[in-house]
Amino acid sequence: MEAGKEEQRGVVRFLTAEGVGGREIYCRMSAVYSEHSMSCYHVLEWHKRFREGCVSLQDVARPGEAHRAIIPAVIAEVDGLIWGNRLRCLVGINHGSVHVIATKHLHYRKIYSQGVPHQLTEEQKQTMTASLGHLQRYHGEEYAFLSGIVIGDELWCHHFEVESKWQSQQ
Repeated sequence: MEAGKEEQRGVVRFLTAEGVGGREIYCRMSAVYSEHSMSCYHVLEWHKRFREGCVSLQDVARPGEAHRAIIPAVIAEVDGLIWGNRLRCLVGINHGSVHVIATKHLHYRKIYSQGVPHQLTEEQKQTMTASLGHLQRYHGEEYAFLSGIVIGDELWCHHFEVESKWQSQQ
């Protein structure tokens, strides 16, 4: 049986009010909800909260940077900086909050990460230059260029049968 968090917390609250212990609540819930049951830790945690007088089935909101930083004004500022390609100019909120704003609120995603040629080694630069030459040649010649490429794959294996000790003595 599958049930949401709040429904299971309601069961914990009800059984706690009846005076049932935390481990007994966990055993009963595991029997009913099987793999969808709350973990023992969470059952005991909510059992403790309800014994101390908590009546809400909701999680307590945790204060943090993301809740204070992700407001409509900051979202609009991040959107403007992304469109202006000046996202690094944003000061005052952490990188994680900027990422959450860009992906979750503005629905942006990274589609291409550009390689910078001056960070390549000399060998990589030569390879890139050769590849560019081949692409330009293909663009000009098209299928005539492809017909000049020969690909071969040949594998040579040496095969022999190992003699047994008896065969080698003869």
